[in-house]
Amino acid sequence: MWLALQRAWARDERVHALKVAIQTAKVLASPGGSYYPAVFACATDVLDAFGRMVYDRVDQKRAKDPRDAKETCRNWFYKTACVRDLVPRFYVEVALLRCYSFLGNETDNDDISQILARLAHVARGFGDPVVAAYARCYLARAAQRAGHHLVASSSAKGVSASAQDASSSSS
Repeated sequence: MWLALQRAWARDERVHALKVAIQTAKVLASPGGSYYPAVFACATDVLDAFGRMVYDRVDQKRAKDPRDAKETCRNWFYKTACVRDLVPRFYVEVALLRCYSFLGNETDNDDISQILARLAHVARGFGDPVVAAYARCYLARAAQRAGHHLVASSSAKGVSASAQDASSSSS
């Protein structure tokens, strides 16, 4: 998957790169045995690379024309919102979490906290508790890497409630 993503990105096939990211995230939809932690690590590496590629592209556009960068960023989130399957949509949006910073005044700290809380709540809807727990771990890691801290108490409650749900359902 990693090579397919790199090739698509190098050929400026952004839609194909998004499809590769979606296919990668689909692998995480079912735990499928004791090797799920290894699959998770490999798949999230690919998703992180996709997120970095998109972020770098939007950042380059911002240097030339901030309005164009904002529009490009919105376009990526619209494409992500159109993904039908819940698990891939969640993972792709989380991979693009850093890109919310390009939306400027449209997203302040409270909005970021609400986005994180919404994503934590979405992960609660996953059918398998193992898949849900790993998804919340990826969300926490992506939020930390993006530098967004949960400042609103509602989002902190959302994440902690999700963690409690995962621990109680896996027992």
